[in-house]
Amino acid sequence: MHGQLQVRDILLEVDGVPIANDGTIQLPGTQDLVRVTFSYLVYRAPLGQPVGFVVLREKAKVRLTIPARPQPELLLACKQPLPKPAFVVVGGLVFVPLMSVYESLIPRRKLDSVLRKPAVDGEQVVMLLMVLRAEINIGYEELTGHVVTLNGEKVQSLRWLLERAEQQPPEAHLTFRLDSGEMIVLPVAKWRETEEEIFATHCIAHRASADLRTVTASA
Repeated sequence: MHGQLQVRDILLEVDGVPIANDGTIQLPGTQDLVRVTFSYLVYRAPLGQPVGFVVLREKAKVRLTIPARPQPELLLACKQPLPKPAFVVVGGLVFVPLMSVYESLIPRRKLDSVLRKPAVDGEQVVMLLMVLRAEINIGYEELTGHVVTLNGEKVQSLRWLLERAEQQPPEAHLTFRLDSGEMIVLPVAKWRETEEEIFATHCIAHRASADLRTVTASA
């Protein structure tokens, strides 16, 4: 229904089935009051089949007929189908792409910024999911959230972050800035010196998930 609904529209019916105030419907074909969310009627529609909607718009009922089609890819990955797990661990900082299960890490005022299509192929919202306990991370243990920049550059994707980190010379620092304004600074030399110990302590086999381990920059 992307592009069809307007702000403050109230969805009243789907394919002739009334929707209650709590967003549920009576399951079609049931004799008793078996209720499910109205999205059941949308997800069961075959691809391309017209689906009828009735909405209340400015005190008038408006009827819409929209062909069923897949949900467009957004920066916030949908719950189904489940995306393949992806991660990068840098100095005990665990980074993941934004998925529905991590939606609570995005402030409500910023949700609109991730409920959109990627501006370029491969664009992702990268999240700091957790900070593993290690000497290099002292003071950062409680930080989580959206990673905005690395060394002043906008973070474009998980792969981009991994490549940029691995390209840094030993004398450099990795400076991550979160959307909250908080900063994490890691010396590259110390990150590389302590990585094996951190991985052994936390039973981590690789710096990144299999789909990202094509990065060949030396570390």
